Amino acid sequence: MSSVFRTNLLCLPFAFLIVNVMAQSEPDTTTLPAEREPLESKVYKGLLDNGSAAIQTQPLAGGSTTHLKSMLIEAITLTARQSTVAVNDGELNSEKLIIVKEGAVSISTGDHHKNVGPGSVALILPGDSYSIKNLRDNPAVFYLFVYIAKSPADLSRGRGAGGSFIVDWSQIEYKEHGKGGRRDFFDRPTAMCENFEMHVTNLNENTSSHDPHTHVVEEIILMVQGKISMHIDGNEIEAGKGDFAFVDSNVPHAPTNIGSGQAIYFAFQWK
Repeated sequence: MSSVFRTNLLCLPFAFLIVNVMAQSEPDTTTLPAEREPLESKVYKGLLDNGSAAIQTQPLAGGSTTHLKSMLIEAITLTARQSTVAVNDGELNSEKLIIVKEGAVSISTGDHHKNVGPGSVALILPGDSYSIKNLRDNPAVFYLFVYIAKSPADLSRGRGAGGSFIVDWSQIEYKEHGKGGRRDFFDRPTAMCENFEMHVTNLNENTSSHDPHTHVVEEIILMVQGKISMHIDGNEIEAGKGDFAFVDSNVPHAPTNIGSGQAIYFAFQWK
């Protein structure tokens, strides 16, 4: 029998994406949401490694930002060999960023298809369908970021920069430097963003990535391993594996590794 999981729109006033799993009907769509309450610059607690197949969709955060009318962040679990159908949000025309947290999955969008593992990423332009399948018997978990810009989407800009794409963690070169190392995933315009850049940082013990600073671009730091103290606008907040920090435009911030061994985290910025 087909199973369906979906975001509870009554519990989440900012939610606007509905994901169907192994459904035979087309996904539901809804109308474009109005601008939401601002998303606070702070550390958000993420999905823990509990191995439970009972969790299917876990909302993590949502709201508006300086550049985005609406953003929803979820963690989605696929049980053994479970698949999504081809998902297209119809009139919403939102853009989506997918980051694989654990497990092995197959991601398809347009002419692109890859079997990938943890740390791999996909970016789906507005109007493009995509599907994800868990390739193993253990649960697979991925983060889903769905966002709509305040400025009108420019699909030709996104297409001209290469369209929707999938990046396999295992294919990204690791480059060491004095504070640890770095993996560069992409740096390009999208339909929703004038520019969107993503990398992964390995930060050595007792080391700050940089002094507290500001920039116009907004940023998310998503923890993969270790523990950091995240300086955000004068406050120091701890973040561990699975947690993430949102930093809005021109908010002072800086991460410092306060754990044992290297801290590893995604850093992605957009405007």
